[in-house]
Amino acid sequence: MFRIYSFTAFIALFCLPIVALFSKKTRLFLRTRKSHGYLIQNKNFPSHQKLIWFHCASLGEFELCKPLIKKIKSNYPTFYLLLTFFSPSGIQTSNDLDLIDCIGFLPFDTKKNVQGFLNKTNPIIAIFIKYEFWPHYLKELHQRQIVTFAISSRFYPNHFLFQWYGNWLLKELKKLNHVFVQNQSSFDLLKKHQFKNVSVSGDLRIDRVIENASHPFHHRVIEAFLNNQTCFIAGSTWESDIELLFPEIESTFHKIIIAPHDVGSKTIAFLESNISVSYQKMSSSDIHSISETQILIADSIGLLSSIYRFAQITYVGGGFSKKGLHNILEPIAYSKPVLFGPHYHLFPEAVDLVQKQIAFSVSDKFKLKQTIEDLLKNPNRLSIIENQIQEYLNEHKNGTKKVFEKISNYLKS
Repeated sequence: MFRIYSFTAFIALFCLPIVALFSKKTRLFLRTRKSHGYLIQNKNFPSHQKLIWFHCASLGEFELCKPLIKKIKSNYPTFYLLLTFFSPSGIQTSNDLDLIDCIGFLPFDTKKNVQGFLNKTNPIIAIFIKYEFWPHYLKELHQRQIVTFAISSRFYPNHFLFQWYGNWLLKELKKLNHVFVQNQSSFDLLKKHQFKNVSVSGDLRIDRVIENASHPFHHRVIEAFLNNQTCFIAGSTWESDIELLFPEIESTFHKIIIAPHDVGSKTIAFLESNISVSYQKMSSSDIHSISETQILIADSIGLLSSIYRFAQITYVGGGFSKKGLHNILEPIAYSKPVLFGPHYHLFPEAVDLVQKQIAFSVSDKFKLKQTIEDLLKNPNRLSIIENQIQEYLNEHKNGTKKVFEKISNYLKS
């Protein structure tokens, strides 16, 4: 199967430039890789420092492991930390970090690329976040006896790894020094398939969002807009979410903040076309009149995880699309009830919170109206939900500590 995989990967790489002629996303992917290729290729890695290599698919996975990186950096300041991404989104938003000594793209998973990368970097530990299981990398790391971890992974019985055609890769995963999974069902599944080094560490994103929520945050425009009032905040919204929310929320809340997932001109224009009350965009707001405005459009990137703190009730987008629900843990970190669309069942935290009735799936306008009314008419309900969320966070936090303690056993040697 390795030969089949290698041949398929070769064909895919050969075809990428052709696909790029017709795909804007693929063109961006190749262009960014080319322009940032020097970050690792031209880097002279110090031979006198021990190197730890983290690999993430994109920015979301990096956010997940950031508390772990900070903990390693603070306890082992002389170690050299290398971070690689597969997606351009990670490179484009993370190249100013002071936590990491070097950031770059992961070379494509061919035997030649892998050997060249490992010869150059020579890590003592490799850490893969969630699902970044590249066969040639896993095989070469094991052959070189480099300690390798998978962190915050989730597994399902119908995953291809557990089918006859995925068994070859499952054998490589069994060679990992340790696999940290998010939940008990993943643990039980791996144990059923004779994994020896596996443990439940939970979702490390919880530690990250708790850390972020603990930081003070002030924003002149937002605070002037709210004028000491709570509000409804809808984050990471798509067109389908906007069509659900309006005009219902306009008649229910005095203050509303909408933070679209995409802040491009077309998305903002679509949002504006659905608003029938007074509004301002954050990028062009008038500080003197903004307190009289009912809706604020957060058309700036990077604020959402911090502004959820101002909400009374929140909504997170993506639940009407097969692309998937966005991060509901960010508002949960502030003990805010969260609403979202019907496609959430692939997200264990969403399933768990819905079952506990501290998060709510809404499939249409009627359900949205009913859920909001039920929450608002009973202040005690909101207080109870806040306490339940705190219990949930306390129960699931400290996954970073569990992972760090295991990794430290190898760093001390």
